Amino acid sequence: MSQNIGHSDNKTNKLDHLWPRGALAPALWLQTKGYDRRLLAHYAKTGRLVRKGNGAYVRPLDEPLSWAGVVYTLQTLLNLPLHPG
Repeated sequence: MSQNIGHSDNKTNKLDHLWPRGALAPALWLQTKGYDRRLLAHYAKTGRLVRKGNGAYVRPLDEPLSWAGVVYTLQTLLNLPLHPG
């Protein structure tokens, strides 16, 4: 079991490097990076992530989420041509 915990800790460290601070992380984006639903649910249950609505997460220290973080997510992580105006 400790091997799974270590694996989880390594994935948490990797996540810190993949996911910019202040950005919302869509579950589908996290899944493309190797984080399955069960692991995301575990992170939310243990307080490593905060679930925002259905299918998105934020880090606990990144709350409250800013509009700039959401725009960054839409433009960069989801590659949508959004321009606030």
